[in-house]
Amino acid sequence: MRYFLILFLSLILFSLEGQTVKDLNLQKEQLLKNIAQTNKLIEETRGKQDQETVQIRLIDSRIKDRRELIIVHLKELTLAESQLNKVNYQLDSLNQEITTLKDEYARIIYHLSVNKLYKNDFSFIIGANSINESYRRFLFLRQYNDYRRMQGEIIVLKTQQFNMLKEKVEERKKNVAFNLQKVRTEEANLNQELIARQQVVTALQQKEQSLRKEAKEAQRKANDLENRILAIIRESSGKKGDSKLSSVIKENKGKLPWPVDNGVVISPFGEHAHPVIKNLNVKNNGIDIQVSNKVAVKSVFDGVVTRLIAIPGYNASVIIRHGSILTVYSNLVNISVKQDQKVTTGQHIGDVYHGDGSNNGILHFELWDEDLKQNPAIWLK
Repeated sequence: MRYFLILFLSLILFSLEGQTVKDLNLQKEQLLKNIAQTNKLIEETRGKQDQETVQIRLIDSRIKDRRELIIVHLKELTLAESQLNKVNYQLDSLNQEITTLKDEYARIIYHLSVNKLYKNDFSFIIGANSINESYRRFLFLRQYNDYRRMQGEIIVLKTQQFNMLKEKVEERKKNVAFNLQKVRTEEANLNQELIARQQVVTALQQKEQSLRKEAKEAQRKANDLENRILAIIRESSGKKGDSKLSSVIKENKGKLPWPVDNGVVISPFGEHAHPVIKNLNVKNNGIDIQVSNKVAVKSVFDGVVTRLIAIPGYNASVIIRHGSILTVYSNLVNISVKQDQKVTTGQHIGDVYHGDGSNNGILHFELWDEDLKQNPAIWLK
């Protein structure tokens, strides 16, 4: 029963460690995928005068992913070291157990040789004073020999286990060294990334006036869109739509699909510092997603197209109502839906604009709970 319990607990521990390794591998895979996607977008924006700010935001996104990748590698390293320590502890315990068994076996052999006082088992048996005593000696020898053989087999088995554990220790050591090297490599990559970013920022700071103008224009577009959304909300006051749909979409908070299949968030929700200009904050009512080439935009949930609007610099915007929740998709072309049309999750509603200008390849996505702005990132998967 004791050995069964130890085996059961070991299986649970192995399962938990296996799950942790699996989770870390999934995180690492996603981060590497993000970095590869960002690399592609950086190459596409390289050298374009009207997308220099976008490029620095993409570099910032890649830096963020590299930092997270280092954290994942450090977790892998910690896990590998923990596993190594456990195996080393098992190795020490097993070594002590083998030493104890060998000492005990030596005492058995010594005790037998001292007490028999005969050269072999046969002389020991026939040297008894009576038949009963000879029989008792026979039983004693059989039990003693069985016990001695069992002890010898246990020592052999434990020695085999010891050698297997030693191989495991060497394997764990290599794993620790490998993970440590991955951490050092990513730290070197991050340092190179930070140097490259500073070079781009230094070059862009020479264009502060045009960057301020660009930021001001972006804020104007954002304010214009916000006013249009609030006007639409006021017009539909008291008509929040399907209350059941409101409940269902809220139950799916954090699980909604992304409006595009591939892309990189270059501007998060809320107020944050401008990536180049010091002491200048920019405000975002949603998130900006940079995509590559022509990318389809899809509804993130079932709903009804409540309005199609056009804002200079944002191209077309589609507003979809999902009960009390509104989702806003801006900077679209090739609109494939119309006002009052019902749409389903994943349905194509248009494409991200791809052409000249600073808004090239950027989807601006917002999510509102009536007149309350929401951070789309915490609603999406």
